[in-house]
Amino acid sequence: MTRRKSVQLLVKKLSILSNHHHEKELVQEQCQKEPCREQPQTDILSSFPIEIILKIFSFLSFQDLVKVQLTCRLWYRLTQDSSLWKCRFQDLNARCTDIYAHNPTKLAETCSLSWHKRYCQAITLTNWRMGATQRVIKINKDDDSSRVLSVKLRDHLLVTLTENNVVKLYEYTSDNGFVFKLQWYFGDPSSTQNIVECIDVLPHIHILVIAQRGSRCMFFDINKGSNHDPIQVLKGGSHPWFIPDSIAVNQDYFAVAGRKPSAVFIWNWRKGIRLSSRVSIDCCRIHNIDFSNVSRHLIINLIVYFYQVITSSPSAQTDYCTFLIYLIAPSMQQLHTI
Repeated sequence: MTRRKSVQLLVKKLSILSNHHHEKELVQEQCQKEPCREQPQTDILSSFPIEIILKIFSFLSFQDLVKVQLTCRLWYRLTQDSSLWKCRFQDLNARCTDIYAHNPTKLAETCSLSWHKRYCQAITLTNWRMGATQRVIKINKDDDSSRVLSVKLRDHLLVTLTENNVVKLYEYTSDNGFVFKLQWYFGDPSSTQNIVECIDVLPHIHILVIAQRGSRCMFFDINKGSNHDPIQVLKGGSHPWFIPDSIAVNQDYFAVAGRKPSAVFIWNWRKGIRLSSRVSIDCCRIHNIDFSNVSRHLIINLIVYFYQVITSSPSAQTDYCTFLIYLIAPSMQQLHTI
């Protein structure tokens, strides 16, 4: 009797468990059948009229506008609006009128493109013209593999000096960029007196200036070509080992600075009159010189070396840069420190 009762209780418990599991399955099925409720959208910008949204987007930069496209589908569709990119293209074309100066036919080819693609292409060309991107263009297409030792870029003229003692002049044109124009050869560089150390150019009066070792400086008229003699030759001194490190020139004055010995020579190059005597500073080396845009001021950048003598140890060397400014007085034909 007791055994039959225990079996009945066990069966009863199993029935309770099975009914409970069945109820869970029903609840899960009901939950799956209920549709998902969409959360209300809290995008304030999307509630505005399209015209206002496009006006807001027009104040964004090109980089920010690209990021906005990744926000959602609605914003991506709005940023593709042709009126937005048309206004940007017209504004860019008004600020940079020479976008297609290198290739005018490119402008006609872009007419079939969308305003978005036209703007992307135009901003790429503009960045390249303004130097915002890096691109290597070989302007020297000769087989000459000589290293370039020095370059000077003044307005539309570019001058280069190579290790084989050749000076080349390039002129910039809007159609083809820098185009080779002239070259000067100054002899075998194995001869010390022939080595050209510094170059410069005055575009507005078409003058090329070079400085050789031994402080000999020559002025050439670019309009006459490279086969003519220099229009002016200046000699700083009688030191054959003098090495020019920097030159500066303007319409009236010319200065050369160098070492062995450390010196600065200044001329009124049109008249061939030397205004300064040799300047020697024992503890410094002249690094760079230049004429300022204000009147007759010459700025000299010096690297000064100090030697501290320490007992039983080698000399300790430190250096720093300083500036000396001189005023050229034509009437007195000398320099005054400011």
